[in-house]
Amino acid sequence: MSDVNETRSGQSGDSPVCRGRVVWWEGVKYRVVRRRAVDGLAMFQTDTHEVFLASLDGGNDPEWVPENEVEVAGE
Repeated sequence: MSDVNETRSGQSGDSPVCRGRVVWWEGVKYRVVRRRAVDGLAMFQTDTHEVFLASLDGGNDPEWVPENEVEVAGE
């Protein structure tokens, strides 16, 4: 697999989900650390992008999740 997605900034298009943004995922708030495009050959592809989440409360980090599963938190 190419490492092209790893070198991109992750800030593309008009997506409200970008690096540094606080989002809700499964009822818990997380901060978006990175955003990457999903390879078209990936198994179980549910969206075109994934986001890498970090816990805000020191809990477990879910790591990469589909972008369409998170919702921007009102800050």
